[in-house]
Amino acid sequence: MSAKIQGFTAVFVLVFMTSCFQKEASYDIVDGYVIPRYKNPNGFIMPINAMYQADDVRKKSMFELNARYFYLQGEYLSRKDDLEGALINLEKARELDENGAQIYHSLSSIYLRMGKSVEAEALLRKTIELEPENVQAILDLAQILKTGENFAEVRELFERASSLSPDSDEANLGLVILDIYKNKTKSAKQNLKKYLKKRPDSFLAHYYLATIDHKDGRVESAEKSYRKVLELNPAYSRAGVFLGQILSESGREEETIALFESLSRQPGSEQFMKQIAEYYEANGDEGKALEAYEKYIATGFDDPQALLKLSFLYVRSNEKDKAENNIRTLIKSRPAFSSAHYLLGVLLEDKKEYKEALDAFSKVGWDSSFGLEVLKAKSRIYTELKKFERGWFEFQQALTFAEKKPELPKEQILVSAINYLNKFQKFDLAKTWSYRALEEFPLSESIQYSRAFVYDESGESIKGAQQLEAFVKETKSKNPALLNFIGYVYAEKGVKLDKAESYIRKALKLKENDPFITDSLGWVLYKKKDYRAAETFLRKAHEAAPNEVVIMEHLADCLVKLGSLQEANELYVKAEEIGHTNADEQNNLKAKIAKIKDLLQAKCLVADACDVVRKQRTPSAQAK
Repeated sequence: MSAKIQGFTAVFVLVFMTSCFQKEASYDIVDGYVIPRYKNPNGFIMPINAMYQADDVRKKSMFELNARYFYLQGEYLSRKDDLEGALINLEKARELDENGAQIYHSLSSIYLRMGKSVEAEALLRKTIELEPENVQAILDLAQILKTGENFAEVRELFERASSLSPDSDEANLGLVILDIYKNKTKSAKQNLKKYLKKRPDSFLAHYYLATIDHKDGRVESAEKSYRKVLELNPAYSRAGVFLGQILSESGREEETIALFESLSRQPGSEQFMKQIAEYYEANGDEGKALEAYEKYIATGFDDPQALLKLSFLYVRSNEKDKAENNIRTLIKSRPAFSSAHYLLGVLLEDKKEYKEALDAFSKVGWDSSFGLEVLKAKSRIYTELKKFERGWFEFQQALTFAEKKPELPKEQILVSAINYLNKFQKFDLAKTWSYRALEEFPLSESIQYSRAFVYDESGESIKGAQQLEAFVKETKSKNPALLNFIGYVYAEKGVKLDKAESYIRKALKLKENDPFITDSLGWVLYKKKDYRAAETFLRKAHEAAPNEVVIMEHLADCLVKLGSLQEANELYVKAEEIGHTNADEQNNLKAKIAKIKDLLQAKCLVADACDVVRKQRTPSAQAK
C-alpha cells in the first residue's frame, strides 16, 4: 500500500471515530478551552492502536492532546474540591505525558491538600527539574520545607525565586520572614526598606515592617506602618487588629471604635463588629456591647460564642425572653453546645421551672467549663424542692469525677457540699465532711470558712471563730472575709471586743468600702456603746447596701439608743417587709417593732403637743 493511501486511511479512521464519539458528546469550558465530555468510559482517548498506520509524530500529538484534556479536567475538579476526581484525572495526564511540568505541579497541590506533604515535595522537585524557572513551584517547595529545619535550602529557594522574579512579594518577604524567625530583625528591617523602595505599594512589606517595630516597642512607627497597610489594602484585617490594639492600649477609645467601625464596612470583615462589641464589653459598657453584638449577629455570621455572649447580655439587661429565644435557636443548630444548655438552665431556674431547668443542666458534662456552676445550680434547685438525697447524690457523682479528672476543682466541690449540708441543717455530717476536706486541703481558706460557718449555724459560733482565728495566726492569712468573720462573731457575742475591732479594722483596710465589713465595724462599736461612732459606719454600710436586712436592723438598733425612734421604726418595718431567711431572726425583728411602737405611743401620751399633731394630720384639718 502506498504512503499516500496509508495516510488517507489514517485520516479517514480519525474522522470516522471522532464523528462517532461526537454523537454522544457534551462540552465543558475550562480555562477558555472547549473540553468534550464523552459518555464512553475512556473519555477523549482515541483508539491509537486502531490507527496502525499513524506515524510516531501523530501518536505523540494525540497523547499530548489527551494529556491536556485530563490535566484540564483535573484542574476543574480541583476547583470544585473533588480531590479524588482531580487526582485520578491528573495521574492519567501524567501517564500520557511524563514530562509535563504543569501536571506535576498540579498533582503536588492536590497531594498537599490531602495532607501528603512528602509526595507533594517529590512532585515539586520533579516540576522544578523539568521547568527550572517555574517560580511558583520553587516558592511552593520553599513553603513546604519551611515546616522542617532545612532553613538553608529554604533560603536558597527564596533567593532563587527572587532572582527570577525580583518583584515577587512571596519570594522577597519569604527571606524577611526567615530573618524574623531567626531573630535577625535588624537584617529583616533593612531588607524590607530596600524592597519598599522598589515596591512601595507592597502592603505585606509594610505589614511586616509594622510587626517588627511593634514587637520592638516602636509603637509610633508601627502605627504609621499599619495605617499604610490599610491605606493600600483596607480589607487586610490583621493590620486592623494590631492597629486597634495600639490605639486601645494608649487609651484612644474613640479612635479605636472609629477604626473598627470603618473596617467593619469592608466586605467579609464582620469580625470587626464583634471586636467593637468585645471592646465595649471589656470596658463595662454593656448597653453598647449589646447593640454591637446585635448588629454582628444580624449579618448572618455563624458565631455561636457571640450569640451566647449576646444572650448573657440580654439576661443582665433583664431581657430574659430574648435571651431564651436566642439560646433555644442556638441549641437547635448545635445540640451539643453545653454553654447554651447551662444558660437555658439558669433562665428556667429563674422562672422556677425546675424540672425543665434540671433537664437543661443534665446536658452539661462535668468536664465543661460550667461543670461546677451546674453543680451549684442543681444544689440550689434541690434545696428549694427540699430533695436532700437527690442533691447529695449529685455531689457524690461530681466528687467521683473530680478524683479522675482535674476539670472539676475538688476543693470547690467540697466547699459547696459542706454548704449544702449546712442548708439542710445536717450539721454533724457537715462538720465531718469539713474535717475530711481539711485533711486533703489543710491550707484551704474556703474550707476553713465553711467549717466556721457550720459551727455558727449550729449554735457553736465561738468555737468556729476560735478555730478560724488559730488558722489565721498560723498561716498569717490576710483574707478579709476570715478576719471579718472572727471579729463579727466576737462582737455579736459581746466578747473580746477590742480584739474583734482589731480584726474588723484589718479586714476593712484590706477591702475598703465593703458594706458588710463596714457594718461589722459599726456593730462592734455599738457593742462597745460608742453609739455616735457606730452610727457613722452603720449609715455608710446602709447607703452602700440599702436592702440588706441585717444592716438595716443594726442601724435601727443604734438609732433607738440615740433616741431617733421614728427613723428606727421605719427601718425596722422596711426590714420586716424584705424579711430574714431565718425564722427566729424574723420573729425577733417583729418583737422589736412591737416594742418600738409601744415606746412611740408612750412618748405621744406624755407629749403636750401630741394631740395637736394628730389633729393636724386628719383629713378635715388638711381640707382646711
